[in-house]
Amino acid sequence: MKKFALLFGLLLVVIGLGLSFIDTPFKYLFQANANLTSGKVAKAVKLLEEGYRKYPDNYKITFALAKAYHLAGETELANETIFSKKTIDALKCENNFRDFLVDLADSNHNNGNERFAKYFATQYLACQENPEPSQKTVKNLLRVGQILSEKSVELWEQGFNIASAIKEPELKESLKALLLSKYFEMVGSLKDKKKYKEALEVLSRAKSLGKCAEVNFEQAKLYIELGKINQAQKLFEDALQLEPENDTYKISYANALKNVALHTNNKVKRNEYFEKIKLLLAGDDDPVKASLLKKIINLNTKYKISESTLKLKFIGDYLYPSLTFKIDPVSDAEIKKYKVIFLNAERKELDEYEAPLTNVELNQAIEVTCRNPVENDNLINARLFVNDEFVKEYTNK
Repeated sequence: MKKFALLFGLLLVVIGLGLSFIDTPFKYLFQANANLTSGKVAKAVKLLEEGYRKYPDNYKITFALAKAYHLAGETELANETIFSKKTIDALKCENNFRDFLVDLADSNHNNGNERFAKYFATQYLACQENPEPSQKTVKNLLRVGQILSEKSVELWEQGFNIASAIKEPELKESLKALLLSKYFEMVGSLKDKKKYKEALEVLSRAKSLGKCAEVNFEQAKLYIELGKINQAQKLFEDALQLEPENDTYKISYANALKNVALHTNNKVKRNEYFEKIKLLLAGDDDPVKASLLKKIINLNTKYKISESTLKLKFIGDYLYPSLTFKIDPVSDAEIKKYKVIFLNAERKELDEYEAPLTNVELNQAIEVTCRNPVENDNLINARLFVNDEFVKEYTNK
């Protein structure tokens, strides 16, 4: 056995000595790798540059030289060496080469060279016909997503699915955080355009990542915008179940319930909403919550608005918006005045009317007519205020 080992070692020495005299591509790769292994990067670069001059069409030498330049911090030289699509096509089946494309794209991105960063990131994706379900693939997709922002969500979703399949919880959480940030950004943009249903679709994708209180909270706010209070209530409560001490969620939920309570004629539902508000806000030293609770209780006990309608009516040859409503006191609290602001379809003010509220007008229909005429098919809104507090907005459509 010892004799065999000695013979095998002697054979390797002979081969090594033979290669030192034979000028082949393998010689440059073999010697450069030995230098890189021992940390002699500059020497490896010099050897590979010589090999590249002699064998410019040898893709393995080209790849090795680009990697050596990259290790030496010469990113521009690495770019120039590997830039040829012909080289990339020849090497794209090699995992090591695909990983190198990501490393090079990342270096260019960090150096501010977005042209090369995007080019190599795109070439990496072109080489990934059937991505290997591995930790390395997930990390590559994460990094490429940071370079190609227009593809980031798609790539991070793919990475998240692979991380789930191979049971990599840390990578899953990293990708989840990145995706949630993107999803919330998309939702904010859609909300600004009042595309609430599309925003809900984005949040459905966010929900597939796992439980998240903020996702439930954002969904609840969207359902409020759509007038779907039952779905909103459930989602507010789901968010609070995950984060029971989150005051932002409590105050938003209380405000939503307050607005619904003020606009319902169902006394049972109204009382139910106010009871929930008290549970959400009572027993806390937070001045914001305490102030809101006091305001809600006051609104609940002072008065009730009923028999309210906004319509257009003819006066002579012209149409004028007219709001009719009744203010019913439900306590001894003083109701001093009311105000109506009429708005056109562009939300520009048409007229404003304010008057003191006399005892004679309580429980009686009050009619306020805009002093400026409008066209027959115009969309008109009217906002009602009592004691300078906004009560409700009405529309004629």
